[in-house]
Amino acid sequence: MASTAQHYFAGPVKVEWQPRNPADGSLQTAVELGINREAIPMIITPKFLDVPSDDWGGPDGVPSDAQFMGATAQIQLSLTKTVVANADAMLDGLAYAGKTAGIFTEPIGSFIRYFWMGQLILNGNDISPAVTRKTVVFPRCFVRGGGVVGQGTRYASYDFQIEAWMDAVTTRQLYAITYAT
Repeated sequence: MASTAQHYFAGPVKVEWQPRNPADGSLQTAVELGINREAIPMIITPKFLDVPSDDWGGPDGVPSDAQFMGATAQIQLSLTKTVVANADAMLDGLAYAGKTAGIFTEPIGSFIRYFWMGQLILNGNDISPAVTRKTVVFPRCFVRGGGVVGQGTRYASYDFQIEAWMDAVTTRQLYAITYAT
């Protein structure tokens, strides 16, 4: 059982990526990926596990309850102004210094939540500092799909999808919002 909620982060916003050190999971220096001028769809999907009971027909009946098992978010970015070298490095998993294109240093079967995922920062404050804007930070993210460069007659865009997971069992943070004044 899953339900979703779709939010939009109204643009423009500066999109930044903060890679994690694969050795210890510490956050490294954030790099700018570009500017997203339009609204950014953010689809929040909580995960639930149905709990059957004999009172409601067992496994074939309706659930008697459900357990919350975490949440994910899908963030669809369409950068109209792009720092291509940084976006390419992030897509290729090379944002952390010392990586080599095409070579994955993590052993097969490695867990990724604490040592490989990066932090996505949607920074509205650097775009229009005179207006109260918000910044949204997703602490545990990875590229789920993307790398599409769309080129039209007037505009080009760099499109990709980021998937965010909850930070940890103890904090259960999917994202954080701050407002500047």
